[in-house]
Amino acid sequence: MNRIPVFAFILATIVSCGLSNKQASDQSNPQPASSQASKKSISVVVHRGANSLAPENTMPSADSALVHGAEWIEVDVRTTADGVMYNLHDDELERTTNGHGKLSESKSSYIETLDAGSWFGEAYKGLKVPTMRAMLEGLQGRAKVFFDVKNGTPIPAVVSLVRETGFTDKSFFWFAKEEMLREFLSLAPEMKVKVNASDTARLQYWLDLFAEYKLRPAIVEVNADCISPEFTSFCRKHDILIMVGAQGESIDDYKAAIETGADLINLDKPELFEQLL
Repeated sequence: MNRIPVFAFILATIVSCGLSNKQASDQSNPQPASSQASKKSISVVVHRGANSLAPENTMPSADSALVHGAEWIEVDVRTTADGVMYNLHDDELERTTNGHGKLSESKSSYIETLDAGSWFGEAYKGLKVPTMRAMLEGLQGRAKVFFDVKNGTPIPAVVSLVRETGFTDKSFFWFAKEEMLREFLSLAPEMKVKVNASDTARLQYWLDLFAEYKLRPAIVEVNADCISPEFTSFCRKHDILIMVGAQGESIDDYKAAIETGADLINLDKPELFEQLL
């Protein structure tokens, strides 16, 4: 009698039984929710660009963010007295340029003379405050954009620029003032809007407001410690993406954000977050 086939049959039976037992064990002992959440892909939104690597709200900071895995670049839309939109976080010019006064009270001819890079480092001397059009043209085909539209910015001008540059379906928007939000919903119902909420009651407020326009918020931004199973379930029920705000500077902050199971993370240091991926 040939012993080899018999031995092979016995070995195959043992292996098969072992695999079946392991599969049964895995099914009866699923991974913890936190472990599953950490493996879920999360889209990186970079606040003011990679602002520890290059001057904030400039194309170099956006470029650096994309190198380190960002999918979304946040821009701050401000408008001069003569109607030109720029990417600048503060209305006052002193912190990130060599200018003085407020951007909203200045003419674009003055803003164009300013140095927006020397404050950060000699390598960026002479860098200009970028117009919104220049930012969007530089990001075309490379990134999606999160627009923080500052008070005083004309909504029709924003909508027109976004449509012209092809970012209608590659963007989302936030407005600090409710009247600006309402105007935007009326003018651009096809575009996505983010709201802020720390609990389901506040999120319901936004749902009711958007319902007046037969719309809904696309994204809610929330701190990691406010994301409960109830909050997540509410968002999933209403098809709202969750973006966790994580402007802290430690890997622990980013780990906590990932563990929430959020869809997006809004952060300052993509180079640090990249270490977790």
